[in-house]
Amino acid sequence: MRPLFIILLSVFVLSQGRSQSHLTLIYTGSNNNVAGAVQKANEILNSTSFYEQIRKIAKFDHSSLTGQQVADRMQSASQQIRVVRKIKPIANASTKTSDKIKISRSLFGLDSTGKFVLSIAVNTLIHETVHAVDFLNTGSEFTHDGNRSDGQENTAPWMIGDIAERMVLENR
Repeated sequence: MRPLFIILLSVFVLSQGRSQSHLTLIYTGSNNNVAGAVQKANEILNSTSFYEQIRKIAKFDHSSLTGQQVADRMQSASQQIRVVRKIKPIANASTKTSDKIKISRSLFGLDSTGKFVLSIAVNTLIHETVHAVDFLNTGSEFTHDGNRSDGQENTAPWMIGDIAERMVLENR
């Protein structure tokens, strides 16, 4: 009985050092680049340091919410978000619901030379995840206007996507 108690206590203590996020991206396709990006994005979504960095942001453009409030909403979200590929791209990726991210077959994760870059792909997935979490609430509390980054760099999706991209680059 005593060894079982020690094991259970150890599991509890170890779990306290991890983020309690239940926000998970799911990809069931066969593209290895997408699968790898989803796996890395899920690692970041379960990282306490990711949420700590978001909490440091005092204000986002186009939102009255603080980094603390957005991080709390993301970290407490209990949502599985499917990542699916779309055939006709208008943009790299899009999210219009709380449970699905659509990514472009031809544009996802590519740099300006057309090469797949993991950090760019993860940035995109996390950016779209922020939109999905926003849809869980009201759908417009921490988003941006339009699909271009110009003038949008200080909105929650763009800033949080950039945090994720830096985390990928720092872990090389």
